[in-house]
Amino acid sequence: MACYLYVDDSRGYYNVRTAKSATAGLIKKYTGTRLPVWDRCGEELGGTYRCAVGEPQDRYYVAVNYNGRKGYVAAACAGGLGA
Repeated sequence: MACYLYVDDSRGYYNVRTAKSATAGLIKKYTGTRLPVWDRCGEELGGTYRCAVGEPQDRYYVAVNYNGRKGYVAAACAGGLGA
């Protein structure tokens, strides 16, 4: 069964980055509804980030497949994982 990362409706997009870091290169500011995960439906530890000013810090990322390229999305900033 395929697993996807979904966009959080309140944000409307998420940043797909080249590495598990808030300062890593930006592959795409993704505005679609979902992206397939890279190889397993889960989160990985990475660098700290905040989804917005005043929100708590987090360190979990999801590896996604963006047009055949591996990228990373801050898990707390996305809408969640699912089929």
